[in-house]
Amino acid sequence: MLRINFACFLYFEAFISFELIWTSLHTKNSLLWIPIMLHYVGIILKLALIKYSDYKVLWITGVGNDGVIMGLLNGGNQDLTYLYAYQFEIYRCSY
Repeated sequence: MLRINFACFLYFEAFISFELIWTSLHTKNSLLWIPIMLHYVGIILKLALIKYSDYKVLWITGVGNDGVIMGLLNGGNQDLTYLYAYQFEIYRCSY
């Protein structure tokens, strides 16, 4: 089982959380709570998988969950998807 750098993982998760919440506070889009909620559910799942599963399952879950969030960030908030592209690169490079 591969080790994932927890500091790097938590830093990027916190950064993405901050960006999502900051955008939701400064926009009139009331549906932004859905990607935010899915993001936090994804964090819990990823932390559990880091502890109890292998890297391939973590990768599939991370890409699946964050891909859904990217799809929900449509329209004016689509520019936030670059955050998930960075996160995918971090996952890929730590493999």
